[in-house]
Amino acid sequence: MRRTKYFLLILVLCFSSKGFSQIDLFDDALNKTNRSTFDVLSSIKNYNDSITLKSASYELNMETGLNYLNSGEFLKAISFFKVAKTIYVKSVGDSQFHFSNGLSDKNPYPDYYLGIGYFYLSEYDSAILYFENSLEEVPYFIDAVNFLGNTHLQKGSIDLAQKVFQNGLKINNDLDILIHNNAYCYFLKNELKAAKTELEQNIGLNRTFFQSYFLLGYIEELNGNPKKAEEIYSTAIQEDSSNKDSFYSRAYFHLRQNDMSSAKADYNSIIEIDPQETTSIVMSSLLTLHEGNYIEGISRLSDLLNKSDVFEQQSKKTSSQYFDLELQSIVQDIDEYTSQKELYLIGYMVDEIIFNRSTSASIEQANLLLHTEPESIIGKRILLYCETIRNPSIINIKLIEEILGSKKFPSVLYLKAMYHFNKKDYDISKETFGLLLDTAPYLGFGHYYLGRSFEKTNQYHLAISAYTNAIENMPYYPNAYNDRGNCFESINESRKAIKDFNKTLSISTLNGWPYNNMGISYRSLKLYDSAIYCYNKALEINNYESPYYNMGLVYEDLEEYDSALKMYSQAIELSQIYPSYYVHRGDLYYQLDNIKEAIEDYSKCISLNPVNPNYYKNRGNAFIYIDKFDEAISDFLKATELDPNYSYAFRRLGDAYRYSADYNLAISSYEKALMIKPKYEYAEYGLAYTYLDMNELNLAVKHFTNATEIDPEYASAYGNMGWAYYLLNEYDLCIENSQKAVELDDSAFYARFNIALSTLCKGDFEQAKSLYDEFMKLAVSKNANVQGAKSDLVDLIKKKTFSKEAKQILKLYF
Repeated sequence: MRRTKYFLLILVLCFSSKGFSQIDLFDDALNKTNRSTFDVLSSIKNYNDSITLKSASYELNMETGLNYLNSGEFLKAISFFKVAKTIYVKSVGDSQFHFSNGLSDKNPYPDYYLGIGYFYLSEYDSAILYFENSLEEVPYFIDAVNFLGNTHLQKGSIDLAQKVFQNGLKINNDLDILIHNNAYCYFLKNELKAAKTELEQNIGLNRTFFQSYFLLGYIEELNGNPKKAEEIYSTAIQEDSSNKDSFYSRAYFHLRQNDMSSAKADYNSIIEIDPQETTSIVMSSLLTLHEGNYIEGISRLSDLLNKSDVFEQQSKKTSSQYFDLELQSIVQDIDEYTSQKELYLIGYMVDEIIFNRSTSASIEQANLLLHTEPESIIGKRILLYCETIRNPSIINIKLIEEILGSKKFPSVLYLKAMYHFNKKDYDISKETFGLLLDTAPYLGFGHYYLGRSFEKTNQYHLAISAYTNAIENMPYYPNAYNDRGNCFESINESRKAIKDFNKTLSISTLNGWPYNNMGISYRSLKLYDSAIYCYNKALEINNYESPYYNMGLVYEDLEEYDSALKMYSQAIELSQIYPSYYVHRGDLYYQLDNIKEAIEDYSKCISLNPVNPNYYKNRGNAFIYIDKFDEAISDFLKATELDPNYSYAFRRLGDAYRYSADYNLAISSYEKALMIKPKYEYAEYGLAYTYLDMNELNLAVKHFTNATEIDPEYASAYGNMGWAYYLLNEYDLCIENSQKAVELDDSAFYARFNIALSTLCKGDFEQAKSLYDEFMKLAVSKNANVQGAKSDLVDLIKKKTFSKEAKQILKLYF
């Protein structure tokens, strides 16, 4: 069953460090190790009492940092510790510190607390660096030794951690916490005999170091000696019968042994020690449920939760989503349910989820209740809840609407909104998230998914506002900053986007996507070196396809095409599911005249997404390039079938028909393009050229004229209109339009030679010779093709028009 552990933590509600789960020996050891870590008043006192400060700013920054550390605001804490360290180093250099304990200028505390800050941000490499710095200052600073070892453990470097602990023992070989952690390393390495030896030694040195009892007992459990394990847990209790941790450890043991009555007795013993110990009250209530006393157990649990300040905080937890919201609401509002059957059902459900890891029986019980009490809202809520646990991908929207018809429960509104969001019904999800936030404005995930809904509908400014609200409620949720950054990038505010991506990275460096997104923004700013740096940083964290693809775009911008191809190919090697990767590589192959490879990539795009007309258009263009007109026609027809308003595809279809000399179909295709886009100069040009090929010269002139009216700088239209006028024997108009083409396009040598040819046909032989002389010299210098000009002169000879002059010009210049 999904999410079982999650529900368990919800019910315990984090009232203390104790929960109903497998004993977490490392956390217990760490808690013991750092029992004074966040005691602000004593933390800087221990070492700094020996230092007389002439500048109070060091101490102020340290205390402020410790306050933030104590409240879990680790980034702020780090900033103050860094300032304190800078002040301290400068002050030592200025002899502003006087040490009364003979330790000279050694002070490990700024680095030590910087290490702690980074440790709790899970930035373990930075933490290790600072812990090592503090030990360079004072090698026997045992707290730093212990934290350094624990940081290596968090990274999974057990041998390195054990080496740190053992080096610490060389300084102080009877320090209980280091012996215990050394034993824990043996335990993690499955060297249970060595671990037992160390733990027994530690208990001999300090009979009240209870964590060693707990680990030793657990090892006996693993060795198949539950009776011996129970004796060890009980010995810890005998050593100090007021120690709640010892009862908790034995209660965990009883739970693992499925001895629920003994576990309940231990929790009740804790309640006798501390009647306000909410975790034990919760666990005792849950075990009462498991005894079958559902109404009593759930009533006790509800009473506790409603009286608890912790529950009040939990019920308004900004990061809550449906499952925890609904469970809290159901248990909290138990007094609203008068039916004993309803109370019974609530207790039954909680018991089944926790102890049986199932919801099947609760679904059956809910249906039975609804059979006798069809209007029971709690019956409907529990049925919805349990069905959603069993299969989160199938949401009973009809049941949701029935429940919301009685009352707008925030939890159920959230589920409805997420249902529509996941179905891409973004207008409904926006409306529903809005209703949710009217009743529960503190729900950060409500704001976040409202932002996602706006972003999905390209309403970027509204999305930014929603993400900002999410950030106010969940300031350490990295996705909110990242997605807001994407929205800033979408509205071309790349620098704001980069700021958000940097904030994302300051919270979490576990994924490479913030670096990838930042690279996109740097590319938008044309800061290509920074973009490539970000993409490479992303790949250092996760070797995935997107950074390679985006680097390909950068290298293409830089016209470094070999590098671009390499990046696109690397992206495709990692993932073959994205058509955009193939289309960009195909476009680049096309640009580099590697038409076969381009066609292969476009074909792959089509296989991945056969309903995208652009991919057929791209392949059709490639087929035209290698004179495969039938294949091109087929692709353009498919593109226009998929998108009947695709004017470009109709125009290129016309080109393919024209190249195939199928002029009537070409004309029809161009006319369809013009019906869709009346001011489409390229369709007018294609239509004009078709008429030119058909020798319909007046129609050709008409459509060339249309093209130049749409685009007065369309050089080819002027040039070919000049040729149409030449064929109409309108030599002055040929010269006029050809000169316009040359003015617009200096490489239009065909138009230059048309000017010379028309000058010859006007009978001005000397001027024509002069022009041919000028144009041939320029063509040779530019390595231009002059075959057309030569063919035109040959045609004059065949027509016996100015044949003598044409022959002489051919002899002189060709």
